[in-house]
Amino acid sequence: MILPGWSANARPVRRTAGGRRRYAALDVQWLEICIKLRESGMPLADLRHFAELVRQGPGNEADRLRLLDVHQQRVDERIRALEECRSLIAWKAAVYADHLARGEAAGLWDPTAGSPADPPPAPRQSSSPSS
Repeated sequence: MILPGWSANARPVRRTAGGRRRYAALDVQWLEICIKLRESGMPLADLRHFAELVRQGPGNEADRLRLLDVHQQRVDERIRALEECRSLIAWKAAVYADHLARGEAAGLWDPTAGSPADPPPAPRQSSSPSS
């Protein structure tokens, strides 16, 4: 639903006698797709373009696929970045848990000590070529 009152297949949404919109199951499925694309970071301009292609009907599936492929690549990259963040957080939490379990938490990453008690791990090598 990109235009209020219109469904994914470019027909007006039916209304009840009281004027409330009445969506078909297909309309709800389309809305769920749009929501997931947006939640996963698809730019609004791309989502609008995708919706316009869908409304145009058959014949532009390759264009739709290109939009989805580009978006999937962005999502995959974001997931990789978040996995690196999660890995560092898990490592740091383990350092703190270990120090606390041994009763040696004093001085952990104490900025007044001059240097960190537990320097972070070396950065992982990226699988992509450097520029």
